[in-house]
Amino acid sequence: RRTSPSGKAIAMLRTTLGLTIGDFADALGVHQSSVYRWESVPRPILRRPVAELLRKLQDLPPDELREIGGAVAQACLAGNRLEAASLLFTAVRLPLEGSPR
Repeated sequence: RRTSPSGKAIAMLRTTLGLTIGDFADALGVHQSSVYRWESVPRPILRRPVAELLRKLQDLPPDELREIGGAVAQACLAGNRLEAASLLFTAVRLPLEGSPR
């Protein structure tokens, strides 16, 4: 069984994406408090689709993450959470149906 990324790794991933906690939460379909909690503990407990998405995003090069993050931030700014989620999931070739609700 694969483990979830560490809280520190989640925070690093989010900052590499260039996303605020709010935008990151919106794109993942969770509340901001979930992201705060994940980032503050050594081994957060994540739902499987979120854990899988974050693990796969960690494998992408930083330049690609920054590009994806910019597009996600724009979608969030426009109020389009579904597009933001779609950008993250398609970047790592996961079906959007696996996204959290």
